[in-house]
Amino acid sequence: MDAPNPPTNAHEIDTFDTSLELPPHAGQRILHAGAEPKDASIAFILLHGRNATPEDIIALSEGYDLPGVCYLAPAAKPNFYRPATPATETTPAMPALGTPGGSWYPQPFMTDIVKNQDEIDSAHSVIESLLSQLSKLGLTPERCVLGGFSQGACLSVDHAYRFPRRYGLIVAYSGGLPGKTTHVFHPDGDLEGTPVELSCGDRDIHIPWKRVEETAQVLERMNAAVELEKYPGLPHSVSRTQVDKTRARLESLIATPN
Repeated sequence: MDAPNPPTNAHEIDTFDTSLELPPHAGQRILHAGAEPKDASIAFILLHGRNATPEDIIALSEGYDLPGVCYLAPAAKPNFYRPATPATETTPAMPALGTPGGSWYPQPFMTDIVKNQDEIDSAHSVIESLLSQLSKLGLTPERCVLGGFSQGACLSVDHAYRFPRRYGLIVAYSGGLPGKTTHVFHPDGDLEGTPVELSCGDRDIHIPWKRVEETAQVLERMNAAVELEKYPGLPHSVSRTQVDKTRARLESLIATPN
């Protein structure tokens, strides 16, 4: 995802503690931007993609550019990575090993769910912990937005599917429910009219449009208000148009009385 630099006020925050949740994502750092949690009208939990960082995804807050929003971007467990080192008088140059950033689950999202289950369960435990802690600050799930890009988008819709309740908004840029092609989803629970933005480009080589459509159908059966949109010519990325549409929904949620 091509994104601007993270906002100048982005910083790691220790107000929230996920250290007691399921490994491997428990206790990882959390980046914060925007309003302080105690002063915010709404909260937006932003989930980054594969081999990415909280800095990558929280940069979207610059595009939304709205007051009164507390943005939180938790980190997935970092990948193994050793940067390249130059040669010295006594040691040879060493190439980089591994991949920088972090990933929420190891295999592609349309792999058999069993191969990603432990990592996905860990991610959901972190999300639930953040929602619980936000609720204690007065930002109940109805005042919280859950969204992300790629792996983060997949986790966002999967969280709504597995933890059905009324959310302020679900935003999925280039993602769908995890599970292999033949996976059978069993919609159960009530999303109580939660608005859901599902969007993806028709040139996205990672996210089959059929799975995006299937995700919309599953969430609609759970009483979500789904807006599904395909973007011609868009590869695996987020467009300005998508950001602007989300911004309008965020404005509406901010204006909604508690």
